Amino acid sequence: MHFMKIRKNGLAIVHKDYSSCNPIQISIYEDKMYIWNDGEMPANLSSTEKLFKKHSSKPFNPKLAEVFFKSGMIEAWGRGFDKIKEACEKYDAPLPEYDINENGIMVLCKACDRHLRILYGEIHPVQSEQDGEQDMINAILAYCKEPRSAKEIQQQFGIERLYLRRHYLDRLIKSGKLKMTLPEKPTSRNQKYFSF
Repeated sequence: MHFMKIRKNGLAIVHKDYSSCNPIQISIYEDKMYIWNDGEMPANLSSTEKLFKKHSSKPFNPKLAEVFFKSGMIEAWGRGFDKIKEACEKYDAPLPEYDINENGIMVLCKACDRHLRILYGEIHPVQSEQDGEQDMINAILAYCKEPRSAKEIQQQFGIERLYLRRHYLDRLIKSGKLKMTLPEKPTSRNQKYFSF
């Protein structure tokens, strides 16, 4: 869920009204997380349902949005809520709930079932982490049945670039489960990865 936190906090940073000098407030509990921001959303995006439908993207702070775009944390304008929805589906987690009004935006993010099962002692966290990592490895290998670039894999699974490389790609290549299309040029920008 680490990447989910980054993505939601990134949206808060990009859409924040910095003229008020009020900090973004984040409250984390065992089974939920609240994010409050005094930023604004466009008038036509006044409910949770509307946010998760196709809509135009108008970041409140375009220069900050550009920084997030160049860092790879925003893949394309207007894709933030799509990526949150995809991540929630991946972890079988409920969609965040948004309370949007003239005082700001309150976001409630509830824990997924796997986290709750760890919290209530139904499964061990180490086993859950191992299961989750193996699920990710299997998903990457299945996705790479056709050759894929690192950027495509990163966007598909919402994994930070360096973490993807060190934690998954390098290990899968070393184990022989993943191959490079250009093994003689490992750092080529045309490099792709495939499983078999």
